Amino acid sequence: MNVAWAAQPAVVAAVASMVAAVGVAVAAVVGADEGLRPVAGVVAGAGVALLLGALLTGHSWLTGWALAGLVAAYACAVGGAGGALQLRAPLVGAALFLAGEAAFWSFDLRRAQGTAPGVVAVRIGYLAGVAALSVAGGVALLWIGTVDPGWGLTAEAAGVVAAAGVAVVAVSGARQSG
Repeated sequence: MNVAWAAQPAVVAAVASMVAAVGVAVAAVVGADEGLRPVAGVVAGAGVALLLGALLTGHSWLTGWALAGLVAAYACAVGGAGGALQLRAPLVGAALFLAGEAAFWSFDLRRAQGTAPGVVAVRIGYLAGVAALSVAGGVALLWIGTVDPGWGLTAEAAGVVAAAGVAVVAVSGARQSG
C-alpha cells in the first residue's frame, strides 16, 4: 500500500497530537459550568492554538505551555463540578499524555535522518499501551473513590495495587526517556 502520508510519520504524529488536544479542549468546554464555559473555551482555544503554533514552527518549547493551557481549561470543568467525580478524567489524562508525546515525537522525527522499519509501529504500540494503562489505572482509582467504606482492607489493598501500578508506569517511562 503506497500512501503518501505514510512516508511522513512526523506529520502523522503532529496530526495525532492535535486530535488529542482538541479532544481535551472539547471535554473542558462541554464539562464546564455555564459560568465557566467562556473561560474554559478561551483557555482551551489558547492551548490548542499554542500547540498548533509549536507544531507548525517546530518550537517544541511551546508544547509545555500549550498543555498547561489545556490542563487549566479542564480545571475549569472540574472546578465547576462541585467536587463530583469526573468520570471522563482518565480519558482526558490519556489524551493529554498522547497530545504531548505525539507532539514531541513529531519534533524528534523532523530531526531524524530516517526511521528504521518497524520503529514507528513499535512507538505507536508503546504510546497506545501506556495510554490504555493510564485509563485503566484512572478507572480503578475512580472505582476506589466510589467504594463503600465498609470494604476496608479490600479497598486498601486495591489502592496499594493501583499506586504500585502508577509507580511502575512512571519508572518505565523514565527509563524509556533516559
